[in-house]
Amino acid sequence: MAKKKKQKNSYLPLLSAVLGLVSVVMIFLTVVNHTAFKGIESMESVKGFTGLQTALGYSEGEFVKATVFEFSIMNFLPYVLALVGAVLSVFSYLGKGNKLFAFVSAGCFIVSAVLFFIYPSFIILPKVTVLVKENFSLAIGAIIGGIASVIAGLISLATCIKK
Repeated sequence: MAKKKKQKNSYLPLLSAVLGLVSVVMIFLTVVNHTAFKGIESMESVKGFTGLQTALGYSEGEFVKATVFEFSIMNFLPYVLALVGAVLSVFSYLGKGNKLFAFVSAGCFIVSAVLFFIYPSFIILPKVTVLVKENFSLAIGAIIGGIASVIAGLISLATCIKK
């Protein structure tokens, strides 16, 4: 009798799923910084905002609530796509879908990475605000989320090619 060879399960889809979850967790870190100039001396003050604040909306104030950011679907989408990519990578690891899940998860991760890197352009400010949209820049959360998504997308593509 011939012995059956044990088929090794590649751990690449699990690695891409973990990197996708790292991208999702970046919603709790500072994703954009706003630089404001104070007075003639051009002293600048930098304030950071998290992914939750910029994507889901944010108001501040004790007695009178002032809306700082409104809900932005395009700023919420990178986190959703990274989560979908992670779930599809787990399904790909479990063998539920052949190449399709790996390919779709790679697409989700790549689109998520692009949206992370252009994050400040989708910020929705209220009609009356003191913030200037041109003074927003990427912070550590969006950069780490974008890099993790790119790596997860490349790993998913490698998984797709390998199968």
